[in-house]
Amino acid sequence: MVLALIGWYLEPLLGVSWFIAIFAISALGGSLGSLAQNDPQLVSVGASGAISGLLASALIVSSRIDDPVLRRRMQMIAARTLIPAILPAYISASANHGHVDYGAHMGGAMAGAVAAVLLNMTWNSKTRRPGLVRPALVTCCIFGVAVSGSFAMAAYRAPAYTVEKSGLIPESQLRGDVREAAGKASEWIAKYPQDPRGYYYRGLSLLNNRDVPGAAEQLRRALSIYSANQESFAPAFGHQLKLILAVVIQAEGNMEAARATGRDSCNAPDAPQSVIEIARSHGVCP
Repeated sequence: MVLALIGWYLEPLLGVSWFIAIFAISALGGSLGSLAQNDPQLVSVGASGAISGLLASALIVSSRIDDPVLRRRMQMIAARTLIPAILPAYISASANHGHVDYGAHMGGAMAGAVAAVLLNMTWNSKTRRPGLVRPALVTCCIFGVAVSGSFAMAAYRAPAYTVEKSGLIPESQLRGDVREAAGKASEWIAKYPQDPRGYYYRGLSLLNNRDVPGAAEQLRRALSIYSANQESFAPAFGHQLKLILAVVIQAEGNMEAARATGRDSCNAPDAPQSVIEIARSHGVCP
């Protein structure tokens, strides 16, 4: 909606080439602003940085509109949208508030403002349009190729990217039996430290070697990671993890804590029945 509103006034003033070129320049500025003000690992997606650049450029080149009513209207639309889009970036050290990337807004606005100042300096009084049309066309072409190439690369790499960047063990590697999984646990922990299943199987391996304290430590680590990312795993895994940890805690001699850990899982419909039976045999489940 904002792109349509500001474009209705700005595109006739600048022409198609410079309108797209400023969008492209502001998009790059928005990406740089996001990288500068946010954690480098933060993923930010959207066109709001580019639109912020168009709003900033609209404020600067609005002086080129002869009609005072039309000029004020474009200035009001641009200012009312741009100010709340960039203001939070000034009042907090973090540019990411509630999933809004204000760093991208700021970077895009700065890039769009610089481009607009250059346009004003090269404005053609005869054509009443900005000069340097050929550089604008070149920018548009480069932007089009870059966007098309990015979409193609994203589509081609999507399956591998999902596996590599999700931080989770690929399901294809989890199809073996428990003993095989326990043997791979150390490798999984090193490669997928945010997947609780690596720590879970490492805990089972230590438990099999009668290292109860070590098993308890690994299972508690697994439960901590699972609790923070429950939506990524089946409920059955969570119940299984809690019940095995409860059994280990009971082996450490703390029956009260063991029962508290496994209480919700003992009668859960999603909990594996075989694990519930193991917990019952150790007195953890009634």
